[in-house]
Amino acid sequence: MSVIKSIHLINFQSHTDSKLEFHDGVNVITGPSDQGKSSIIRALRWVLYNQPKGGDIIHHGQNKCSVSVKLDNGTEVTRVRQNNSNKYIIITDGNKAEYSGVSNEVLRIVQAVLHISPVFLDKDQKPEINIAKQLDPPFLLSGSGSVRAKAIGTIVGVHFIDAASRNVSSNIKEINSKLNYKAEELQSIDEQLDKYSNLERQKIQIDKANKTYEEVENKIKRLKALNLLKKRLSSHNKAIDELDVTLAKTKQVSSALTLIQQAENYGHRLSSLNSISTKLYACNQGIKRSLTFLEKASFVDKGFKKTKMAQNTLEDLNSTIKAKSKLDAVNKEMLASQKIIEKTNELPTNLEKLQQVIFLNDKLATFKQLYSKLSAYNRELKSIEQKLFDKGVEKEITRKINSIELKVEENKKVKEVYAEIRTIESRRNKGAKYLLNLSHKHKLLVNDLNRLLNSINHCPLCEQDIPDSQKNKILSKWKEV
Repeated sequence: MSVIKSIHLINFQSHTDSKLEFHDGVNVITGPSDQGKSSIIRALRWVLYNQPKGGDIIHHGQNKCSVSVKLDNGTEVTRVRQNNSNKYIIITDGNKAEYSGVSNEVLRIVQAVLHISPVFLDKDQKPEINIAKQLDPPFLLSGSGSVRAKAIGTIVGVHFIDAASRNVSSNIKEINSKLNYKAEELQSIDEQLDKYSNLERQKIQIDKANKTYEEVENKIKRLKALNLLKKRLSSHNKAIDELDVTLAKTKQVSSALTLIQQAENYGHRLSSLNSISTKLYACNQGIKRSLTFLEKASFVDKGFKKTKMAQNTLEDLNSTIKAKSKLDAVNKEMLASQKIIEKTNELPTNLEKLQQVIFLNDKLATFKQLYSKLSAYNRELKSIEQKLFDKGVEKEITRKINSIELKVEENKKVKEVYAEIRTIESRRNKGAKYLLNLSHKHKLLVNDLNRLLNSINHCPLCEQDIPDSQKNKILSKWKEV
């Protein structure tokens, strides 16, 4: 085992540059008070245990201090502290290494090189057994029984049983606390579930209410459709009345068309008569010229010829006279036709309306079919309205609709409750799984304790044999927990 051969202090508290060489055996440092003897111990603790902390260890007026500890195997450990640096310098077998970033704990590499570190008894007790402070009582003699037991257990290597026991106790306490919390939570959940014990019955009632509500909605939709058909029927009836008026105005269209055709024929005949009248006038003029010519003619033969021509012309004249009489009759008919034409001045407009009437007549058959269906719907609608108002169903329907709306709201709340119940059941299942997991861990810890007890035949404190009955008693105690 290595021992400390020397210590070198530079600017550490009252020491500006002090080096002490140690010899084998006991070394004693003597001198008056306040001369730096305690500072040497503080310097050792600063290197070995990182105590004391802070920057008060630096000599007044300086910004850097260092303490070097050299072992008999040539290893040297130097602790350096300045304003912006805090590090260890380790020289082993001529190799130099620097380690910065020193925290509250001593670096493991430093403990490994020096083979010195605080002894861990539990999380609150870490005594420094290598260096005794001034006025400290002897180690273990002044400690309590539990501290001595922990120290001896650590020395002989059975301290892990105590640590395992503490961990088991802590785990059991935590498990019991969680079990109590989960039990209370489970009881609270059960109490909440009791509030919804009648959900199935309410669900049946809500389903019935929803069905009734749907039926009422369907009837209301049908009623609206019938009212719409009624309005359409009214508009169609109005259109049919207008068509009847139009048809009444156009009843004489056929006779008017016949008169127009006759008038056109009379017009053609009148044109022919006018042409004949023109020819007749020309013939009369020719006869006059012929008579004058006969009076002056010197040749009889020519006169006979002209006479023959005159006779022919006279026959034509007779025919013309007859045609004139017919023309007079035609003129009378033309006057009658003119009166008819005057009465039919609005005929083009009537013809357009006639075309519209023909188009509307095509739809009239469709309207009549719709009218018959609509009449049936109207009769059915009146029957429904009569039944509704005769039996006072309207108020009942209104009441049921209000009730259904309330039940729909309740249905929404029930769905929210179902969602909350599912969440609670999920949490309940997770809690059950967690309890099973804790129970499994508890069994594992008990098994570990059983193996530890079986591996130890005597008590580490009193070094007496532990009988199997005592082991079984300990195990049964932990199993009951």
